Amino acid sequence: MKKIVSLFATLCLVLNLQAKTSDFNLDDKKVNDEFGQLNKLENYVDANANATIADAKVAEIAADIDLDTSAIDVMKESPTVIPPFWWGFCLNFIGIIIVYIVTDNDKDQVRKALKGFIVSSVLGIGLIVFTGVGGCLVALLGFGSI
Repeated sequence: MKKIVSLFATLCLVLNLQAKTSDFNLDDKKVNDEFGQLNKLENYVDANANATIADAKVAEIAADIDLDTSAIDVMKESPTVIPPFWWGFCLNFIGIIIVYIVTDNDKDQVRKALKGFIVSSVLGIGLIVFTGVGGCLVALLGFGSI
């Protein structure tokens, strides 16, 4: 075991030493320009508390910045940060109630939480049955007296 660990450590060390740092070029001017644009956007948002991305683009503050809005689109689809299925799966009835309250009785979201609850319950019951049957088999076959 010690030979395997030392061989692995040696291999990691050799690969680390062979890594070239010259492949990584950092253009300070480009980095400063990008952060300058972000600073302008930050100042605009500070000055206009209710500003949106569209407002910033109209004001040409964010014209050159490639803004990824996919996270915003996900938040529009589901008002809960965690998908409703996982609320139901992890918290069972409490998760269903949380989804019901947060989504203002959105039947589709509550149904997803209910599916999570059902899957969790089936897995839990299956685990109990499996361990119970396994325990009985161990007791019957005499493996418990080792």
